[in-house]
Amino acid sequence: MKTTSTALVSIADPYLLQDLPMVRTAVNAYTPSSHTVDACLAKLFGESPFHGTSPIDPSAGHWDAML
Repeated sequence: MKTTSTALVSIADPYLLQDLPMVRTAVNAYTPSSHTVDACLAKLFGESPFHGTSPIDPSAGHWDAML
């Protein structure tokens, strides 16, 4: 059986993870500007490394979103 890896890319809504707790990888891009979208795509395609940590709690305090 083949499995598919899934990642959540959230543009302009850093709390989307609370609605999709089964997703194990989430990228928060915060603003819908073209610069932010371009930077996010560069990271997803390996042109730029991911770094940093989220300044907010993306699970919005929902413990089950962090399992």
